[in-house]
Amino acid sequence: MKNFSDLNVLLLDDDENMRKYILQILEEYLFKRIFEAGDGEDGFKVLKDNKINLILCDWVMPNMDGLEFYNAIKSSPGFSEIPFIMFTSVREKEQIIKVVESGIRHYVIKPVEPNILKEKILSCLS
Repeated sequence: MKNFSDLNVLLLDDDENMRKYILQILEEYLFKRIFEAGDGEDGFKVLKDNKINLILCDWVMPNMDGLEFYNAIKSSPGFSEIPFIMFTSVREKEQIIKVVESGIRHYVIKPVEPNILKEKILSCLS
């Protein structure tokens, strides 16, 4: 398994239990530096203060949702090239199309399956 211990990950989700679950998956995958945020506004603060190599972000969050956060970082110099994975429990075709049309290439439907998340991470970081 590839070692990602030198990379910084930003994990955004307003559900603390979901963050804990995903943290376990990331730690199994040898990520050591994981920053957490409960919404896009807090995530943007973390992003401004830290060198982030990968963003894992829930779609439905208060204050600034995942799609708004994605659009904000993609229009910000220095952040636009950071690999991005969107989580969503939304399963409607129109909503998934909205995610894809926004430019998000990697998304995972909740509940998050560890192997699928690992495949998406490898794809983003390859």
